[in-house]
Amino acid sequence: MYRNYYYDVFGDVLSITNNIPGKEKLLKDFDYCLELINNINQIVRFDDFFPELDQDIFNNIKITEGMVGILKDDYGFQCCMVEPEGLPRKDGRPYRVIARYIRVVDDRPEVVVKDHLLNDKDIVIFYNTAYGKPDLNIWWLAKMMGETDVSIYKNILFARYAPLLRVKSEKERKQMIEAIDKIVDGEISTMISDDTFEDLLDKEQDPILNITDVGNSDKIQYLSHLFQDFIKRFTMRYGCPISGVEKMAQQNNAEINGDVAYSWLVPIDMLNQAKEGCNRAKELWPELTIEAHFGTLHELMYIKFAQDITKDNPNMNVSIEENQNLEDLAPSEMFAAAEEDPKAPEDPAEEDPKEDPPEEDPKEEDPEEKKEGEEDED
Repeated sequence: MYRNYYYDVFGDVLSITNNIPGKEKLLKDFDYCLELINNINQIVRFDDFFPELDQDIFNNIKITEGMVGILKDDYGFQCCMVEPEGLPRKDGRPYRVIARYIRVVDDRPEVVVKDHLLNDKDIVIFYNTAYGKPDLNIWWLAKMMGETDVSIYKNILFARYAPLLRVKSEKERKQMIEAIDKIVDGEISTMISDDTFEDLLDKEQDPILNITDVGNSDKIQYLSHLFQDFIKRFTMRYGCPISGVEKMAQQNNAEINGDVAYSWLVPIDMLNQAKEGCNRAKELWPELTIEAHFGTLHELMYIKFAQDITKDNPNMNVSIEENQNLEDLAPSEMFAAAEEDPKAPEDPAEEDPKEDPPEEDPKEEDPEEKKEGEEDED
């Protein structure tokens, strides 16, 4: 229901742009927006989602608006677009909100607006990240990717070899076209000209006008690398850093793992916020069994990340538990283990003088034993 509604709205928006200059570029930017949103949509997924609701639309609103609300009316659970109303609570979250959603009654969709809804009492709000704001990075990246595509397209057109041949008459034009066709077919061709030898001797005469420059084709490669840099920037932000495969000579494994760890800041925050939302929803509606987890790709990537980061630090905790934040990952255990290593060789040195006294005891008893032996012989 929501999916069809949003597509209808997008269709209206696109139809309005028919008479706007640069429509193709606008559509390209819009297409990249949808692609990036769909990719981010796969980071956090839910088991036992709210009945009759589409979690893709739920995630779409959560990402683009920064928050999404769930309420329950006489027709079941509803997915809402929310905005704060009045002053916030002590934790900075809205105390009351205004909710807007589409409800289908007798196969007829209708827009419903409800205000004065108490947060965590009448409605549960899921936040995309801790700051609960739209992910503006999506719009910027989509725009830059669209601009790069336009630049690549223009360079392809103006780097194409397309000479403009000059002729003096319609007769020469026909002869030139026939000659070009034969050249394409690999045949030798001739043409009649009244001043052929004069044209050959005239070195200043250039019968070809070049309005394109094949030499600019190298710019296409640079633009392609730029486009890939934007893709890497996107993946670095959302937990799948493809730049990690290009290890530079100056980089060591610790630096690479640091880059990978940075890329998990946003996905882990998104997952923690989703888990907190699930807990609040289950408190308000005990019949729910909804659970949040990483999507398939991010789950596999996180397992690999956990294996790499803990390979040399087995005591480090990188599990994702209920309401766990990045501060709870206990990196101090890793540094504590490292601090114990230099002390290890010093311990035996400190224990050596303590072990000497037991060795001296038998030496002190030896003369006594010899005296007793001498007395026995006597």
